[in-house]
Amino acid sequence: MSFDQQQPGFGQQPGFGQQPAQPRKSNTVLYIVLGIVGALVLSCGCCAGISFWGYNQAMSILTTQVEEKLAANEQATEALGDISSVSVNLMKTGEHQQDTGEEDVLVFDVVGTKASGVVYAESAKNSPDPIRSMTLRLSTGEEIEIE
Repeated sequence: MSFDQQQPGFGQQPGFGQQPAQPRKSNTVLYIVLGIVGALVLSCGCCAGISFWGYNQAMSILTTQVEEKLAANEQATEALGDISSVSVNLMKTGEHQQDTGEEDVLVFDVVGTKASGVVYAESAKNSPDPIRSMTLRLSTGEEIEIE
């Protein structure tokens, strides 16, 4: 008796040599974890963006006020000329606070057409005017009290 090895099922026993079908794994837990992580990243990004925007708005208001007070002071305009830029200097502010212990002073860099300098602006707490007094220190060493 000869066996035809081409016949289907020849040499196989039912279920032998076949891997049982594995149940499909659910990705629900992965999707939940990714959703939570995504929500956290998005909320942190939004919070940081809003904080950065608020900080820029506050510095813009203070910078504008410093520029206006400098422009209104005759000695300052005579020494600086036309003011071309005013910007807050956080590094000098930190150094000044460490050196003097004054925590309510912001330092601004000022550049004019005639000279440049540094403005030390003392903030006023609980006041409609956020700057109480300012001192302009020119690059020549001259100091001018403003308001």
